[in-house]
Amino acid sequence: MSKRKRPATYGKVTSRWDAKVDVVMTCSEPVLKDSHGDKIAEKVDTDIKLKITVVIDEWTYSLGPDVFMRILRFTNGKLTDIREAGHGYANPPEVGSTL
Repeated sequence: MSKRKRPATYGKVTSRWDAKVDVVMTCSEPVLKDSHGDKIAEKVDTDIKLKITVVIDEWTYSLGPDVFMRILRFTNGKLTDIREAGHGYANPPEVGSTL
């Protein structure tokens, strides 16, 4: 039985702006993944508007029923936020499943 790497919240360091591949190497695969695009409109000039699609990925790590889950948010493939959610699962969903 292989040992799963523990997410960053167990002492392994994950830094803002890390790429998704770096986070997986440090923390292993998340138990849940969600992805969507957000459109951002920027005014370049009085007549010109630029619309940019930003890809948002949210990965959830369940650390067990006695520990809060962690949600890692990526913007265009780079880690931009880590936040806590409710208590984790006793028997988490299969690793890598999607919402």
